[in-house]
Amino acid sequence: MRDLLKTYRQMRSQAVVIKHADRYTHGIPDMSVTDLGYTSWWEIKHANPDFESKGVQELTALRLATAGSCYYVIYAEKPTKCVLIVHPKNISDWMTAFTAATHEFDHKWVVDFITKMHQTVMQRSTT
Repeated sequence: MRDLLKTYRQMRSQAVVIKHADRYTHGIPDMSVTDLGYTSWWEIKHANPDFESKGVQELTALRLATAGSCYYVIYAEKPTKCVLIVHPKNISDWMTAFTAATHEFDHKWVVDFITKMHQTVMQRSTT
């Protein structure tokens, strides 16, 4: 996650990216991004081949997605390295029910995805 945060701050210096994850905090997504007048929440997972997700975390992510915007960013090792963006309602089927995907562990792609999502949301809200 440290590399994703670093890449985000380099590419979008005007954005406010806050890391919420630490070993004492449970149930809150790992980071929030406020950029272009919009805030989204992101839970970062590393799947090798799977990952652990606590029930309270999934519930919070789903509540945030319903009230605003929250997604999982899953860095999957197998069958090949890729990054998947998954809506919380699809987390149980994350390997097939993803919103977007790219090959390799590409932090810039994740930043671009989040930025484009923020742009789309803000364009809709002004029309």
